[in-house]
Amino acid sequence: MTNTDTYRKALDIALTDLTVTLTEARDYLYSPDYPLAAIGTLTNFADKADDVKAALRLYTNAIRRQS
Repeated sequence: MTNTDTYRKALDIALTDLTVTLTEARDYLYSPDYPLAAIGTLTNFADKADDVKAALRLYTNAIRRQS
């Protein structure tokens, strides 16, 4: 497995994690029983977004090094 493959997988995991968080928040937002849970679900949004940015940066750099 190359660095590019590793960083692509890291980006995939980070994007999946962020997507799951956003989906859960949206589901809670429209839930009649737990609408405030959407806020709680999004409290770590910035950290998850930072994970995506870091993984994207690593993946982009790995692709550039291949060229």
